[in-house]
Amino acid sequence: MIVNMSCPKCGGQASEYDEKKWRCLKCGNKFIYAPEAPSQTFVQSNINIHGQAAFELDVQNAKEPVPKTVNRFEHDPNYFYLTYAEIVKNIDACRKRLSSHKGSKLIALSLSIVFGVLAGFYAVRVFQKHALGEEKASPFPAIIFCIITGLTIRAFLINRREIREHISLLQRYQQKIANLDLEKQEVITVGNYTLCPYCDTVFDYVESDNPPVQDGLKHCLGCGKQFCIAHGNSYPVRFT
Repeated sequence: MIVNMSCPKCGGQASEYDEKKWRCLKCGNKFIYAPEAPSQTFVQSNINIHGQAAFELDVQNAKEPVPKTVNRFEHDPNYFYLTYAEIVKNIDACRKRLSSHKGSKLIALSLSIVFGVLAGFYAVRVFQKHALGEEKASPFPAIIFCIITGLTIRAFLINRREIREHISLLQRYQQKIANLDLEKQEVITVGNYTLCPYCDTVFDYVESDNPPVQDGLKHCLGCGKQFCIAHGNSYPVRFT
């Protein structure tokens, strides 16, 4: 892509106003230039019919884009409101499940004690009758009570595990709220200001998600001078 072109008549800077058609910005001369193999990429070298550079870039006084920074909460408050509401909703649901598991754990513990005592009672009774030579008592009630006791103990252990997991989950949700409060205070870059390298007047503003300002010669509306933008930086120019 050709970026610098000199007028073949006066040597001034020329601008392409149509395909292969150029007009001198100094004397108004119009001419046609069609390179044999035009480049499709940005080339820093100059194109000059007389072999003279159209202008030079003052790289030592280049002006880099100035970032625009804002508070993250000011940039996207809806994100924080929705995220906070979702976390609070999850916390409420977690607390309800935690309360339910605590109740189930208490019931399982109580039943395991009751059926454990009954199983022990029937086991002792069967042993005493066997020792005294009395009529043998059926061991099935003791066996059934032992099975029920085992199931209630299993339910107790499951609920205890669920309680621990929900307590850990609740702590993570609370940590998310704390992190969300910290994120609100973060400063983020949302765009960049392109400045005139002579007077620091803002030439253009580009948001972070948009492509940068197109390379080439520009006119400052503040001081009226020409400067060049290349790869996002602003350069003072010296016409030759």
